[in-house]
Amino acid sequence: MKKSDYGLFTISSSTFPAVEDAACINCGDCVLKCPARIQANLISRYAEYEMFEMAEKHGLHSCFECGLCAFNCFSRRPLLQYIRFAKAQLKASRQAEQS
Repeated sequence: MKKSDYGLFTISSSTFPAVEDAACINCGDCVLKCPARIQANLISRYAEYEMFEMAEKHGLHSCFECGLCAFNCFSRRPLLQYIRFAKAQLKASRQAEQS
């Protein structure tokens, strides 16, 4: 295996645990499993409360949306969905500012 090698994480939809919107227990497992080492728990909370600029300041755009954070979340929070929501909202607000 070389530094330039890539991998792809795939699972069948039947093995992915159900996602529910529960409170974060701050276990940090999502951060440990994240290849980019972003704080998905913190970013998702900022997105949940529509604090998109704060999510951006904490590494929102470093996420490449692999989904490992949500897969490994003990609380089954929709971390990836919150991250995608924050990215979409920031993009929309910036496009509206340019118009």
